[in-house]
Amino acid sequence: MSGGCEEEIQNICRILGLKIGKKYESTKELRYGRLIIMTDQDTDGFHIKGLILNFIHYFWPSLLKLNNFIFAFQTPVLKAFKGKQVINFFSIPDYIEWKETSTGIWKLKYYKGLGTSTVKEAEEYFSNIDNLLTAYINDEICDDIDTTDKADTVIMNTVIKKTKKAVKRVKKIIKES
Repeated sequence: MSGGCEEEIQNICRILGLKIGKKYESTKELRYGRLIIMTDQDTDGFHIKGLILNFIHYFWPSLLKLNNFIFAFQTPVLKAFKGKQVINFFSIPDYIEWKETSTGIWKLKYYKGLGTSTVKEAEEYFSNIDNLLTAYINDEICDDIDTTDKADTVIMNTVIKKTKKAVKRVKKIIKES
C-alpha cells in the first residue's frame, strides 16, 4: 500500500472521534453511537473487515464491551433465480451446501462488490438493514449482552486473529499521526 493507509486510519479516528489510549465506558464521547462496517462480501472485503475489527480491538477493546457498538452490513455474495424465486447467499460455503441439494435450473448472479447491486437491490438492502446487520461483541462479556433482536452476533475472539505484523503496522501509523 502507498501512503494512503495513514490517511485512512486518521480519517477513521477523526470521523468517529476516537482518542488513542482512551477507555470508553459509553459512546457519548464519540461522534456516533455505532460503527457499521460495509465491505464487499468477497475475500478482499472480509480482509478489510478483519483489519478494522483488529484495529478497534487492539486500540479500544473497551468499545467491544459496549452493547452493540460494532456491526457488519451483510449483503449477498450470490443470488440464485428461478422464475420468481430468489435465494440470497451470504457466503460461498452456504451456496455450495445449497447447490448439492437443489433441483432444477437456476440462474446465478455473483456480486463482486457493493457496486454490482442494482438501485432496486440497494433499496431492498437498506429497507431491511436491521436484518442484515451482524453485531460483533467481545466473548468475555457475551453472557451479559442481549442480542436476541439482532440478526446475528459474532463473538470477537472467533473473528479476530491477531497478527503481530498487522498490529505493529497500525500502531506505527497511529504513532506517526
